[in-house]
Amino acid sequence: MIQDHGVDPQTAFARYLQIADRLPRTAACGLAESAEFLDIAARFDLILFDAYGVLNVGETAIPGATDTIAALRARRARRLVWCQTLPPIPRRI
Repeated sequence: MIQDHGVDPQTAFARYLQIADRLPRTAACGLAESAEFLDIAARFDLILFDAYGVLNVGETAIPGATDTIAALRARRARRLVWCQTLPPIPRRI
């Protein structure tokens, strides 16, 4: 489902291009890395998730979110869930 936030993709991309030179550079010279999320996450001390729309939508977990959190928990990885909105959030994801 695509939500309309009043900004069309062309305008958003044009704005990105205006500030691209101020954004951090990647170690891979901008090339995408092909790896599983859990392999990438293993390199970091803390994994930060935006809850709504990344882990869940309403009371429904996004497919794979529960398994991913469980795998991170099993690895004893530090996890932080951030929520910028105030929709009803399930007690446990």
